[in-house]
Amino acid sequence: MSTPLPIARQASKSDADMELLPVEVGQVIWIPGNERVWDKATVMAIGGLKVTVRTHAGKIQQVDRSLALPQNPREADDMTSLYFIHEAGVLHNLEERCKLNGGDGTGQKPYTFMANVLIAVNPLRDLPNPRISEVVNSAGSSPHPYSIAEMAYQQMVYNSGTDQPTNQSVVISGESGAGKTESSKIVLRHLTTRGLYGKKARGEEIESMSKTRQEHGTSLDHRLIEQNPILEAFGNAKTLRNYNSSRFGKFMKLQFTANGEFKLAGAFVETYLLEKSRLVYQVDGERNFHIFYQLLAGASSAARQEFQLTKPEDFCYLNQSGCYVAEETDDQACFEAVVRGLSCVGINEQVQHVIFSVIAGLLHLGNIEFAEEDTPEGEAAVIEKESAKRAIVVASRLLGVKEEDLWKVILTRDIVTREETYTVRRNEQAAVYARDAIAKALYSRMFDWVIKQVNSSLGHDPDPLPYIGVLDIFGFESFQRNDFEQLLINYTNEVLQATFNNQVFIAEMELYKREGITVGKIKWPDNRECVDLIASKPNGILSLLDAEAMNPQPSDAKFLRTLHSKHSKHPYFPRPHPKDMEHMFIVRHFAGAVSYTIGAFIDKNNDSIPADMSNLFSGSSNTLVPAFFHQEPDNSRPGKRKLTKSVAAKFSNQMQELVDTLDATRCNFIRCIKPNALMRVGMFDPRYVVGQLRCQGIMQTAQVLKVGLPTRVSYSELVGAYKKFMPPDAQRLFANQSDPTLITAILWAFQCLTQF
Repeated sequence: MSTPLPIARQASKSDADMELLPVEVGQVIWIPGNERVWDKATVMAIGGLKVTVRTHAGKIQQVDRSLALPQNPREADDMTSLYFIHEAGVLHNLEERCKLNGGDGTGQKPYTFMANVLIAVNPLRDLPNPRISEVVNSAGSSPHPYSIAEMAYQQMVYNSGTDQPTNQSVVISGESGAGKTESSKIVLRHLTTRGLYGKKARGEEIESMSKTRQEHGTSLDHRLIEQNPILEAFGNAKTLRNYNSSRFGKFMKLQFTANGEFKLAGAFVETYLLEKSRLVYQVDGERNFHIFYQLLAGASSAARQEFQLTKPEDFCYLNQSGCYVAEETDDQACFEAVVRGLSCVGINEQVQHVIFSVIAGLLHLGNIEFAEEDTPEGEAAVIEKESAKRAIVVASRLLGVKEEDLWKVILTRDIVTREETYTVRRNEQAAVYARDAIAKALYSRMFDWVIKQVNSSLGHDPDPLPYIGVLDIFGFESFQRNDFEQLLINYTNEVLQATFNNQVFIAEMELYKREGITVGKIKWPDNRECVDLIASKPNGILSLLDAEAMNPQPSDAKFLRTLHSKHSKHPYFPRPHPKDMEHMFIVRHFAGAVSYTIGAFIDKNNDSIPADMSNLFSGSSNTLVPAFFHQEPDNSRPGKRKLTKSVAAKFSNQMQELVDTLDATRCNFIRCIKPNALMRVGMFDPRYVVGQLRCQGIMQTAQVLKVGLPTRVSYSELVGAYKKFMPPDAQRLFANQSDPTLITAILWAFQCLTQF
């Protein structure tokens, strides 16, 4: 028979300090396992530092006493309230909450608090959201993204005029496919609705009024919701790990009035690192950006004829991977949503038609194939196939340039010296590179233009208004082949992990020290050395890449040799196998070691396009394309290498600005977890999940947050305990007040401390 749990325990004693947790003969405990990571077993005998157990499979074995972990008596919606905070208990708690209870799965609870951090296990399906009235009136007591959004809003309101940060951020992180984009949409939905009516509105009032607005006009809240399909269409794609993967990052800043009402006043979206290379190449099983398939599925018959659109299999930029359909995605319906969204943000039908003509033009541009012929100067690219000639005719028409001019910029290049300018022919490989460079430049600049139009419709106020920022950025990635994009994506996740460490671990520990709270030794995954390895100057990986790019004849091979020379003894830069030294390097990230394959780092880090290409499209007859190529005049001397800021340098600056922004706000964290690698509904893979818990520092977070405030009671529980003892007049007075307001009043009446 197991030992009954004590009613209370010392607040200063955390599980991190307990070397041996209490177990006794007959008790069912957790022991290390294989497939499930932790298995249940029954204690048969205890002897010194060993425990003899019988597994559920009937096997008798001994385990170390330190690895015999008692079970928690029940599941908890806040993991800091688990009696035993250990890996087995946290993992089991998440699994129990994620079970599809019943045929319809109504009992599934994928969201779990960890104090003020939300752990969101991706349900991989649509779930009903709680009523807004419940979230607002209970101050976000139930774990849900709405609750995090509500807490951020209330912190903004109640910190106004104090020395605490008024501005808030909601930082949503996790690996690809963990549900970050869906969580961000849920948060935005709540904040936009909440911000319509301000801080004084009760939940029922918001619910009632919002229903009457859902069918009306293009108000700010409506535009905020309608911009989502646009951004997903132009910036998301199906990958091997996620059928709706964000291939760019975004920080949506919602502004609120500063007159004490805190109503929604404006918004602005900043984007980071669009994965341009996806436009011209996708690995097996992945797709290009959604918008291409949506256009092919949803365009009218007249547009299909004008744009010469057929099926995805007919276009080189879409048929390389053999994947044309994304799970859970209706491309035609999504195209209709994009059209509605574009109209909502002020882009009329005529301009939409021009946007779609550019997208179609890119598809035809990709169908320009090359052969090679021998010339006195060497091998040169030619266009021989009739299909390629037809493609260049259609592409030039849709992009608004002359056919012969497009031929020229693809097949030749100008070389400028101090004395003269002369033209040389490209070989086949260089012609492919030129074609793809044009396509990537057109698409990325069109993406920037669309974002600019979206921002223009959101009424961003240049004045410093209170705001809540919602960060939805690409998750950690590790594939069979990892390139320049994966390095920048994983660097981003290192930066966000460092921010999480600073605001949760370091800040909490400093607070406990100031408050005199005794805390045992708790280690957390400090990744500052890894961040410095990638981004420090002058010897960080990105700085060395930029330095190599400035050499007269830069090459990936020389860049790689420099890396191995500079960082051979760095703890986060392990040495590859000798046979791999010439083509890869390894970085030991907080989420695991990743091997990066060189070969295109120098090219992908160069964000400039040749002047002849820029000049060609600046004069396009297409009404939009010239705006994409508006550039400052080039004042560099002929023959001198033009200094342009690299992709890595610009991205590093963006990341530093983002960190500065987050550090100046109070961050609210949603840590997203992917339940299984196959994206199957209802499947919880403990081994896959525990890897994410470990790399995100979930265990250490729970221990740190619990030890400082071991007793965490919701406002609603306090109201239930004390309101019935209030005089009838007082009960009537506070009948329509929120739970936090009532508890604050009670604490004030008894002269208790009200600042938590």
